[in-house]
Amino acid sequence: MSWVVTITNFLPDADSVVDRLMSSPLWQRFEGQNFGESTHDNIVSIDDCISKIEDKLGYRVNWDSGITQGDFRLGMASQNCHRRTLVHFDADYTTGILALSKTVQSGTVFYRHRQTGFVCAREARDYSWIDQEVYKRTWDLDVWEPYMELPHEFNTLYIFDGNYFHSGPQTLKDGRLTQNYWFKKR
Repeated sequence: MSWVVTITNFLPDADSVVDRLMSSPLWQRFEGQNFGESTHDNIVSIDDCISKIEDKLGYRVNWDSGITQGDFRLGMASQNCHRRTLVHFDADYTTGILALSKTVQSGTVFYRHRQTGFVCAREARDYSWIDQEVYKRTWDLDVWEPYMELPHEFNTLYIFDGNYFHSGPQTLKDGRLTQNYWFKKR
């Protein structure tokens, strides 16, 4: 896909980062979010990561200071019932998801709205539609049709337009560890 950019071998020592993360005491549980636990453990330099993203994209990026950049997120099978949404979009952001699990079999899934054919929130242009169809029917797979899935290849960063309707795996069999970014072109 031309609108998905990948950076393989994103972290220089990803195995060590994962080992340190899994033993970190800084994990926090977030009820009602799209992930089970999160930490902003400063194991990696966010500035180095952002520089790598800028080099790949060929332009400078800004990130919203209200969103914690580079959060590590851990979702386990037992936490699926706590997810707030399945299908969602990251309004007006470019999204980066770094895959840090070795056993996950599915990655980020992209959806098409069955009735309208919309694949991106910008196509709707009507926030009442977004409220009704996206937020209230986020789990209704009679409304949403998966049309593409990014793999979850270890230590690969997937960068895409966050306005496209997407979700993590519908079910988590073995857990999923990611590092997440949201930014805009400067």
